[in-house]
Amino acid sequence: MKQILVIPLLISLLAIPMMTHYASAHVEKNFGNIYIKVGLTNEPPLVGDTNTVQIFIDTVSGNTTTPISQTGLDNMTVVITYGGLQNTLKFTPNDDTPDEYDTTIIPTKIGSYQIIMNGTINGQTINAGFPLDEVEDKSTYYQPAGSFPPSNGASSSQSTPTTSDQTYANSQVINQLSSEISKAANDANVAAQGYANVAKSFEEVKNTTDMLFMISIVGIGVGVAGVVIAVVAITRKN
Repeated sequence: MKQILVIPLLISLLAIPMMTHYASAHVEKNFGNIYIKVGLTNEPPLVGDTNTVQIFIDTVSGNTTTPISQTGLDNMTVVITYGGLQNTLKFTPNDDTPDEYDTTIIPTKIGSYQIIMNGTINGQTINAGFPLDEVEDKSTYYQPAGSFPPSNGASSSQSTPTTSDQTYANSQVINQLSSEISKAANDANVAAQGYANVAKSFEEVKNTTDMLFMISIVGIGVGVAGVVIAVVAITRKN
């Protein structure tokens, strides 16, 4: 009976770290022996709310992880992108966590944001993107559902939306549409870049094939010349 009770308990204990891992929306990547994790302090991020972008940087050797403190971003450029827009960010080392670097942002539009890192860390080249959690509309979390935030000086029990409330709601719809358009434009840019890469690869293959063809022609020519010389030599000898 005790063994039967112990098995579910062990399964539950093993599941805890797995559940914790999937709960984290931070994106983790390795570059050589450099480990980088990027994410937001407050998740899900809401449009108009102050948030913090966190970057964690460590070196990894076997099972040993060592924080890169203070200097991890000295040779790095970090930008935040939204659709076709981008802005360079300045990070400050966290005093309490040795491998953490922070910067404050206030997302103004609903949709997808991305952190782009470019440069070197301890001599290791870094050039990568880290998608952030999707920024959401605050109205998603209003309770009761469909209600509006109270206007300045208004009671929180107010149920009828004011003109400012309607304006706010309209602005959120516009932001959502703008987000979708920007996302579509970003997807189109990615597709165009992929097509350009394929075309470049095709051209490289073509150039290589042409070169091999020329080498084979030269080789055949040299072989034919050798045969002719050998025949002439044999003929003269006879």
